[in-house]
Amino acid sequence: MELKEELIEKVERYLSGELTRKEVKEENDNPSDEELDEAIELFNTSKNLIELSGLKEDLKSIHEEYIAETESEKPEEAGKKTVWMWWTAAVAAMALLIAVFSGILNDSPPEFEDYFKAYPDLLSMRGSEGSMSTAMRLYTLKDYDAAIREFNRVAVDSLSNEVLFYQAIAALAIGQYPLAETNLEKLLRDDHNQYWQQTKWFLGLTYWQSGKIEEARETLAKIGPDEDQYEVAQELLAGL
Repeated sequence: MELKEELIEKVERYLSGELTRKEVKEENDNPSDEELDEAIELFNTSKNLIELSGLKEDLKSIHEEYIAETESEKPEEAGKKTVWMWWTAAVAAMALLIAVFSGILNDSPPEFEDYFKAYPDLLSMRGSEGSMSTAMRLYTLKDYDAAIREFNRVAVDSLSNEVLFYQAIAALAIGQYPLAETNLEKLLRDDHNQYWQQTKWFLGLTYWQSGKIEEARETLAKIGPDEDQYEVAQELLAGL
């Protein structure tokens, strides 16, 4: 319900005992009993919200600042100005508390499963062979322990960015955070790393799961607006 300024003032005076219910109705186009009851309920709710939100003292100081301005005005205009200022603050308090309490009700720590998704196998499409092909097949099957061992065999002959990257994700998936961290940090230092954007994202996740929250925040913050993981990174940052 939207209250008119005049009714707000009369409701306040009615609740303070200055006006009777009949006088409030007569001076405000005879609102129905139901409308007046709704106005009173909304007024009281707003007043309570101001108390709860800690705005009472702020409103008091605001009132004191404005009182000098209103002293030179006509009594009716000054009263309306004060009431309107109060009501505006009440509405702001209501919006603030709705947002706060909604946040409290929905505020739960982020879950790793909601953010981690293994990077797709792009190597098999390029016709990888031998041990690398076996490693990627195990990776795709989510047999991450076996995949990690196979990646180790590949690394003996050829330690490439692909090996480091996919092995790191497999390690992250099963909680082998030191291995994931080592691989991803090495990739992040490589100027020729073709997985540059994804490396930052998965390293941020690794730091998070390792309990290195500040490092996770710093890494995720480096993901720019033009990068694929920007929005989800911002979401995770807000939850850390």
